[in-house]
Amino acid sequence: VTTVTLAGSDTLNGPLTTTGITVSGTGNSISSGTVGGNITFSGALATPAALKVAGTASGTVNVSTYATLSGTGTTGAVTLGGTSSAINLVDNSVGTLTVGGLTTTGGGSLTFEIGTSSGSIDKITDTGTLVLGGSTSITIANLNNAGSQTIINGSGSTYLLLSTTGISGAGSLTLSTTSLDGHNLSLSQSGNNYYLIVAPSVTNGQYTLTSTPASLNVHVNGTTTVVTVIANTGTGTQDAVNYNTLASSVSGGGSSGSLGT
Repeated sequence: VTTVTLAGSDTLNGPLTTTGITVSGTGNSISSGTVGGNITFSGALATPAALKVAGTASGTVNVSTYATLSGTGTTGAVTLGGTSSAINLVDNSVGTLTVGGLTTTGGGSLTFEIGTSSGSIDKITDTGTLVLGGSTSITIANLNNAGSQTIINGSGSTYLLLSTTGISGAGSLTLSTTSLDGHNLSLSQSGNNYYLIVAPSVTNGQYTLTSTPASLNVHVNGTTTVVTVIANTGTGTQDAVNYNTLASSVSGGGSSGSLGT
């Protein structure tokens, strides 16, 4: 088969060998089997291009500007070649996209969907090398829309997002936001893997210092005992308060004090 064009809501099933596949429009898919041939996209701001891979696309995939790759299938080496190029795994279920290498020459974006159980999140498994160029944005979407579930945090709050056999390049992966439905999000790299860390939101604590002298009248060269209480009057969990010095002085009928840290 010669070059195949997917022009919108078109489907390919394998086994099929082509000399190349061009994708324009949305709703296109490789739904089953193995389809050969390198894949290129032809998208624009007004007419983006999209391809979902549920089967196997054995050729390279060049995701250009205004183009999106999705699915839980397997592809050859993938390149995000533009600032508006994307891999978007949001489909109301959790799954894994396997790629034979991922290169982010144009930055682009990656979107994952997080589920309700520990470790339940979309993943990208890169069987090749991750080559980072530019800044690639990572977005975390709540499965079945925001606010519809309880996200796991605390114990079991580490989610594997992307695994690869090696990492190179001067680019970076960054979260588009550090919060989701009342939880704090952070990105962590360990070896050749990237993880999402989910933590409960931080509630502000407020501490009030109150000092009460044993005597209201202090004569020259006299002494009195001042009892100081530090109380958490905020809504957050109380933390330990550490200090090195607590100093006070009396002058001209007034008193002052300071808490050293």
